[in-house]
Amino acid sequence: MMSSKYFAYPTTYEGERAVLYYTGGLIYYHVGGSMAWRNNNPGNCYSGNSSARFNEIGQNGSFAIFPTYSDGYNCMEYVIFNNYG
Repeated sequence: MMSSKYFAYPTTYEGERAVLYYTGGLIYYHVGGSMAWRNNNPGNCYSGNSSARFNEIGQNGSFAIFPTYSDGYNCMEYVIFNNYG
């Protein structure tokens, strides 16, 4: 489980859709691009039990925001193989 020092939320940056990330002292944005990219969530996994297993640090609507692309990818893989065989 990620520390509470890690969080993210949807926002705008210079008029563009963005996600602000705070990762233990470092603040950065994912600006523009697809929602999946901004959220580090290539499978557009919903926020919930599955995403919590993979370090979800925020929500963008009903979708999870992950601290890294790898976390989002691992959640997608888990959902596919455990829900769809």
